[in-house]
Amino acid sequence: VYIYSLKDYKVLGKFGKRGEGPQEFLDKNNSGVRIHLHGGFIHVDSVKKMSLWNFDGSFVKEMRATIGQNIMPLTKDKYVGESSHEEKVGDTVKSWRTINFFDTKMNKKEVVFKQAHFHQETGEINLFKASRAFRSYNGKVYVTGRKGFQVDAFDANGKKVFAINRDYKFLPLTKADQKKVMKWFKDDPRFDDYRVKSIVALL
Repeated sequence: VYIYSLKDYKVLGKFGKRGEGPQEFLDKNNSGVRIHLHGGFIHVDSVKKMSLWNFDGSFVKEMRATIGQNIMPLTKDKYVGESSHEEKVGDTVKSWRTINFFDTKMNKKEVVFKQAHFHQETGEINLFKASRAFRSYNGKVYVTGRKGFQVDAFDANGKKVFAINRDYKFLPLTKADQKKVMKWFKDDPRFDDYRVKSIVALL
């Protein structure tokens, strides 16, 4: 991780290196680590670990997470990130992707939002269906993925406080567009863990 001056963009310092040991970072599917500035610290989220650093690049501490990903700071004593869980519904087991609160020891706490895995309902992968995404800002969690162009805002207690809605229209999707997307989905190594033998639904 490099630290730059906003005045002249010169490198002021760097810290960490790739690996699984102390003060090291490991990304998933070559997507890079995620960096958040919060509470006077640099928070670095890598695979199953959150590291805190001072702005001069000196190490503060790190917390190991046994579950969860894309974890980011929300308040002084609370984080928010992705996880999953299963629950039995009748004779079947339903799988959910969830957005959860985490404490400062990276223990998973309350569910803020949940969405069935993309193949759960129909056995299909719809590449153009609105998917779940979230960010934290000023003590709130902003979540997309419920329906259309809507962003739901939740406070640090998980209570929905407002929603942002916008009118929109779908852009035309040509056969050439479909071929490009299918090639990307089939060839990109980041999807190796997610490919399944099922019908791919294209809108």
